[in-house]
Amino acid sequence: MASEIEICNLALSRIGQTQPIASFTEQSKAAEVCAQSYSFCRDIVLQDYLWPFATSWKVLALMGDPPTNWAYRYSYPSDCLDLRYLVIKGNRNPQADQYPVFELQFYQGQQTIITDTDQAEAVYTARVEDPTLFSPMFTNALAWRVAQEIAMPMAVDPSMMDNARQMYAGMVSEAAATALNEVKNDPNPESVFITGRR
Repeated sequence: MASEIEICNLALSRIGQTQPIASFTEQSKAAEVCAQSYSFCRDIVLQDYLWPFATSWKVLALMGDPPTNWAYRYSYPSDCLDLRYLVIKGNRNPQADQYPVFELQFYQGQQTIITDTDQAEAVYTARVEDPTLFSPMFTNALAWRVAQEIAMPMAVDPSMMDNARQMYAGMVSEAAATALNEVKNDPNPESVFITGRR
């Protein structure tokens, strides 16, 4: 698996930079811009897609004092980058309009989740910092996103930044298509018009 430096060197090569970096602390322009951009880009790429390796599930911690017209307030998971949805107990394959409604609300100095769902369970994208846990497709996408971010401060041909942007968008689309082939959902229940004829 690629390290943070290897990912940044891949990004540098994609914008035509032939001199790799050895660390984020070395005295070079490339190391400086990579150090400034890497973590920011990693979190953006994590948020842009529900990557399986970064998908987490958690029973939320109940807090008191829900606002008017809401039943419950829960703590926001400390490692959560993007709260995707609340789980419907007993339904692994809900329709889009069946997911429980929730909102995020800043309360007493912290992010919280308000909802009418009792004993709420959340599926979310976690902040994964260890690059050895990244999937190959994520690593590829992250290198393109870093390349896009560092292209301007590295003063390369603007077309290289545009190319990195397009390649990154393509990688996220490819990840979504690949994920559809890796997941087998429960079969949809048969219509009552069908079951009623038996």
